[in-house]
Amino acid sequence: MRRIGSERPTIARGWFILAGAICGLTLAGWLDRDLKTATVPGFIPAEAAWSIYTPDFPAAWHWFEREPAWAPLRDTFPTQILDPRLRLRQVSGVRFTPARWRTWFGPSLLMHGNAVHWGAVVKPGLLLRCAHYIAGAPVPDSRGLYQWHGYYYGWREGFLLISPSQDWTRETLEGTVDAANAAPASMPLIRLQRRGDHPASFTLRCAPGAPFSGTAAIPIQTKTRQLELPFPGGDPPMLLVEGASLQQIEAFRRGVVNYLAPLCVSGPKIDLPAPFSLLATAYAQLAGRNIDNGAGIALHDVAWMHGIPVPVLALVLDDPEGAGLEHPFSIEAPGLVEEPYRWDGVAGSVTPLWGDGMALWRARKTPYWIAATQADTVAALLRGDRTAEAPYYVSLFLGASWPKLADAASAALTRAEEWGLFTEWLDAEIRRAVTPFAESVAQLTRIEVYIEGTGDALRFTGFLNAPRAEEAAGS
Repeated sequence: MRRIGSERPTIARGWFILAGAICGLTLAGWLDRDLKTATVPGFIPAEAAWSIYTPDFPAAWHWFEREPAWAPLRDTFPTQILDPRLRLRQVSGVRFTPARWRTWFGPSLLMHGNAVHWGAVVKPGLLLRCAHYIAGAPVPDSRGLYQWHGYYYGWREGFLLISPSQDWTRETLEGTVDAANAAPASMPLIRLQRRGDHPASFTLRCAPGAPFSGTAAIPIQTKTRQLELPFPGGDPPMLLVEGASLQQIEAFRRGVVNYLAPLCVSGPKIDLPAPFSLLATAYAQLAGRNIDNGAGIALHDVAWMHGIPVPVLALVLDDPEGAGLEHPFSIEAPGLVEEPYRWDGVAGSVTPLWGDGMALWRARKTPYWIAATQADTVAALLRGDRTAEAPYYVSLFLGASWPKLADAASAALTRAEEWGLFTEWLDAEIRRAVTPFAESVAQLTRIEVYIEGTGDALRFTGFLNAPRAEEAAGS
């Protein structure tokens, strides 16, 4: 018969083993966290033309899978989203999720590349390092590069640098610290950088509404002005541009066109139909005048006439002091006749441009000058007085209604089908791609961009999926 006292060493030994295991796990956890902590984003080659950086990629991944703003991408491009995950699983043997990525590679992720090569930089923890050094790691070459399943990788100061290009991996090992992304982040974010002669940055914060900010090397100077334009806030136009002056809006347009020109392929020049050409000429003449008033340009809808899309446009100039005696927006061409018109007692005029479907409608209601291509648009703007609301200050503002853009895209696709522009097979493929995208976009609200020019560059902030009015008021 065994004595009870003889079990005490066994029990004590068990407690020592448990305490040792707890201490070992605690030490391993502390070491793992320390190894994954990155004080800098990583290293980048001198030839990199772009970079994408997120200090907490698993959190950004988790947010992407749940944020409504990304539903159009998730619904429309599931294959393109899943393919990289499948390739990573084939190479590593791990079916990655945000939590598993954090366990293996750590939170930080820096990607960079140019038109030919790309690479990634991570700062893994204890598990991946053990897998590399203990579980039969490949033998490095003379430059310290390893090869695994068609990828080249190396280590530098605790960072793992990987690329399908041997040269790009070597250049990354010899590169510099990515100082452009070194700013600390208070929340998960994704930062895109365009490098080189025309730098730009775009920082997307992983928060409700998908707020963003950034800069672009577009050299214009803007000023800020208090505006009270009558575009209805509850039912915004499809597209809207507001600025402290029409000249400021036009300077912004020219700056963006010049900035994007090197990235675009020039095509054949398209001659506009006569009504559109007349409107474009009249707008250019108005923008060339020194009218220092707040201005707004809106695309409300797209109508169809004889198979041609006809934009429903509106222009509003703020003139609170009534300095102008004549409407500043006018069209002069042989054969055009201006006729008087009234909207519920408000005097105006109409100049037909293309039968009954397109004309220049003009009105004056203190403190606005209004011009539009449809009479109903002028009527809506006359009813949309915002002087009773709190005034707002703006240098440049861009807005777009996602549901109205989705409706316009669906209508254009329906017209193309009716006219037989696509083969039956191509029509089915386009419909399969466009329909889920349009349905997802229609569930969003609007995009808002607020822009200021510092003389050397543009700075902008905004939302990809702006909070609804009731949500903003509640917050």
